[in-house]
Amino acid sequence: VRDISGIWAGTAGLQVFNTTSPTTRYKFSGSTTTAGIVIHPIQSLSVFANRSKNLGLPDFTQRLGADGGVPPAPQGNGFDTGVMVSLRQDRIVARVSYFTTDVTDQSGAMGVNNAFSPRYDQILSILDDPNGDGRTTDRLYTSAQMAKYSELRPTSLANGDSLDNANKGVEFRVTANVGESLRFIVNYSYNLQERANVYKRTTLQTDQLDAFVTDLVKANPTFDVLGSRGTQGVTLAELVAAQRSDLDGRRLDFEGAYGNRKHKANFFANYTFKDSVFKGWSAGFGGRYLSPIVAGRVSTQPGLPPQGSGANTGVGFNGPVVYGDDSLRFDGMLRYQHRGSFFGRNVRASFQLNVRNLLDDHDIEIRRQKTDGLTLDRFVFTDPREVTLSTTLRF
Repeated sequence: VRDISGIWAGTAGLQVFNTTSPTTRYKFSGSTTTAGIVIHPIQSLSVFANRSKNLGLPDFTQRLGADGGVPPAPQGNGFDTGVMVSLRQDRIVARVSYFTTDVTDQSGAMGVNNAFSPRYDQILSILDDPNGDGRTTDRLYTSAQMAKYSELRPTSLANGDSLDNANKGVEFRVTANVGESLRFIVNYSYNLQERANVYKRTTLQTDQLDAFVTDLVKANPTFDVLGSRGTQGVTLAELVAAQRSDLDGRRLDFEGAYGNRKHKANFFANYTFKDSVFKGWSAGFGGRYLSPIVAGRVSTQPGLPPQGSGANTGVGFNGPVVYGDDSLRFDGMLRYQHRGSFFGRNVRASFQLNVRNLLDDHDIEIRRQKTDGLTLDRFVFTDPREVTLSTTLRF
């Protein structure tokens, strides 16, 4: 909340209340509904399905749409179904499932506050005062002309927009106990992420703004509407073109689902010594695999300088998606368990050593490429070897 007056006047914040009616309130409530079913055609086979719906709370830091309203509550839906097989008295359990999830009206800043709204206000400033004399007597439109367009206002009040996010994929898991000592777990998942309806409100506003400017050009045949500059230093035509170009570029960028890895897999095997001098000891070894990350898309014409992700350079040139590297890391575990007594009470002690990134691999993990698909934009360093020693006492 931002105060209009007082000690907090002018500070950063979000004005969520109507200034003419401070008692205006926005009330939301979230909810989650889930349902599931499991069927056992035979003792060793299970067929299952689950569905869930949820209504979240809006992001009150964002203002969306022509009137800068509170974002709609995001709605989520999830569904999964599959089969599970259990063999040898649950010593071997395998499960495979298919899932879908989607979230509508996922809001965020998305460059609206620092790109689209300021440029929109520049365009309206030229239409209000095309000759730049500081007066609006030469305004190129009337209130009635603007009122024809639902998403146009004299000033942009939005600082964000929204998109819809969808995921679907397959998951597979096997847990097996081989004999009395060996146990292993294998997991695999395939995930496809898609984004749609990106910039729902900004797209509609930009479409209407283009149509509005076209109407004004026709309504003022003796005046160079597109060539007017007002006090902005650039022509109206340049600003309108930049608004469209920026929107097209950012939409492609957001639709890219960058950061997604389609394939993920991991395994871990654990062996417990039952006899011999190693009785009480357990050793484990496993690995984690991630397929190449979606790191960008070539959107800069050859020969042009690359820009960071989200830039609009080369809009109209829709090149291939580029990927970062895949990842394979190994982990280890060593545990010793002992039973004894302490002041007449039975005590079970466990001493466990866990090591992540066992081989201590050091790499630069690419997160994003610039718009040429070659120049590095964002990256992180691989987490170094991590060693954890824990002790557990059970009385």
